[in-house]
Amino acid sequence: MGDLEGLTNRAREIGGELIQKVSEGRNPIILGRLSTDGMCAASLLAKAVQRKKGKPIVRIVPSIDDKNIDDLWKNGHDWMLFCELGAGMVHKLKEVLDENWLIIDHNQYSRDELGVGNVFNSLQFGYNGGSEVCTTTMAYFLSLAMDRSNVDLAWLAVLASLAVRHDLGDRRSLLGLNKIALDDAISTKAIVSSNDLLFFGRETRPLHQAISSTINPYIPSLSGNEDASLATLVSSGIDVKVEDRWRTLADLDEDDKKKLVQVILPFLTPSENADEALDEVLGSVYTLVREDEHSSLRDGREFSALLDACVGMGSAGIGVSICLGDRDQALLEGERLLVSYRQRVNRYIRTLLNDDARIVESSKSFLVSGDGLVDENMLGHIASILSNLSRFRGKVLLLRSITLSGEAMFSARKTPQYESSVNLGEMMLESSRELRGRGGGNDSSAGARIPMHKSESFLRLVNSKL
Repeated sequence: MGDLEGLTNRAREIGGELIQKVSEGRNPIILGRLSTDGMCAASLLAKAVQRKKGKPIVRIVPSIDDKNIDDLWKNGHDWMLFCELGAGMVHKLKEVLDENWLIIDHNQYSRDELGVGNVFNSLQFGYNGGSEVCTTTMAYFLSLAMDRSNVDLAWLAVLASLAVRHDLGDRRSLLGLNKIALDDAISTKAIVSSNDLLFFGRETRPLHQAISSTINPYIPSLSGNEDASLATLVSSGIDVKVEDRWRTLADLDEDDKKKLVQVILPFLTPSENADEALDEVLGSVYTLVREDEHSSLRDGREFSALLDACVGMGSAGIGVSICLGDRDQALLEGERLLVSYRQRVNRYIRTLLNDDARIVESSKSFLVSGDGLVDENMLGHIASILSNLSRFRGKVLLLRSITLSGEAMFSARKTPQYESSVNLGEMMLESSRELRGRGGGNDSSAGARIPMHKSESFLRLVNSKL
């Protein structure tokens, strides 16, 4: 159990310092990591600063290093907030910026860095960054300390929690501090929670389109394949139309839903256990009731996927605009990106799963090679999808790709039924440092960048630590 009182007290102290700086006319540059969580956290903090009459600048970047910090300082940015960025950079920040910086994060940091007052990290208060809290939820607690009216921003923390796959509770529910943020979003009537099948477009899309559009969970042979989804439904005897109108998930009664689960069961798992299949596709649904019923923002997981698309397709600025409330041009562009993103995700997954040469199994891990295929901006998203497939259960999944700069980039995930207590964030941090690379993350999700010629050495080192 984490120290909620300690966290809220520290948030209150930091929040007061932020308000003081804004009241003095100082405006921060807020840097978020190029991830949905980093983007949501930066957007949420920007909104909180704006409400105090501040004028923040938001940038979304893949990482930061010594040169980035020096360049920002030289360009006149003397107050910096970092969201899901900064592990390993604390002493550099102190050197350049003195006390004019703050890191908000949920990932693994060294004990030395966690002891620095300008770091606001869930680990300092005993919360697991791999399941109970994301960076946006930490930013949300900080915004509440600045002004209780920021409770209306809780929905952003819910979206980020879904993006980092923290729906690990019973029936895909949220846990820990993420659950507190969810409860706040429900209390302000921003979100309604229910239990249902986890397919996109429950109220608006024909059944076969809802199934084929779903990538979380990913349904092999059906996700991304509308024709196969329709053929499967028709062959099963499920009525896909009422007169001339396509049926949606909202039209199905409980018997229909059970029948639908049985139909897709063979695609989800080699097991014939219906309960196991239900755990994959039935769970907590979060509806953002203030969003348009026909929008991709209505369903929490679909909204989260749209933000993933903005990140993965290299258009984080569109995602920030949507987080800050743009429902016009930015939303139209975001929905276009989501279509392209889904197509690319499905192509990546099909190619990886159908090419045995890309998958190497060892005693404790699966290495999946995305070399020459998977874009580095999408590596984490694809690793998360693969890690939930039955094929990879019980071991750590490592997905590798080659960056534009020629480095080997790895994304690691714990899979269901993996029982070791190893902390992936610590493992990737230590292993990458030994080979002059960079890495980090949290208990169940982590990543690293390594010089390409040290890739095999890195894999041997990682497997020795698992």
